[in-house]
Amino acid sequence: MDTLNIDLKYEILVLGIGNTLCGDDGIGPSVVNLLQKQNWPDTVQILEVGTALLNHLEIIGSTRHLFIIDALRTGAKPGTIHRFHLEELASSLEPAITSHGIPLKQVIALAQEQTGFPVKVIIFGIEPLSLELATELSPPIKATLSQITAQITEELNRWIICMN
Repeated sequence: MDTLNIDLKYEILVLGIGNTLCGDDGIGPSVVNLLQKQNWPDTVQILEVGTALLNHLEIIGSTRHLFIIDALRTGAKPGTIHRFHLEELASSLEPAITSHGIPLKQVIALAQEQTGFPVKVIIFGIEPLSLELATELSPPIKATLSQITAQITEELNRWIICMN
């Protein structure tokens, strides 16, 4: 598909997805809140979107590189960071990454159909311990929060260096 003539708003968009009222499902927003305290170039935007990913379709479709941070249950040890490209998202995991019943792949496909962007989507899925009703992360996830944030920060900084 040809990319439409649109104005890119950002080179990198980082979205924290999750429900902060469901325990470890709030890992995406928690990491994004820490990332927002750092100093980033104007070409990088970091947003907490909660569970309303579709509401941010316009900005997703005007961003070259998209990074998603969300809880992802695979059966691995809680706190495990799964990193993969959208194309690598196994169909068995796809239902685990949704936004109010709308699979992540469908939201991204809709943005790409409209604008041709984003061209690259990287997902950081953090293995949760509990997705039960709770306003705080579980102790093992809370204990790895700084490590998770550091790993994502390091990757974002590599992307920024490569763009310059």
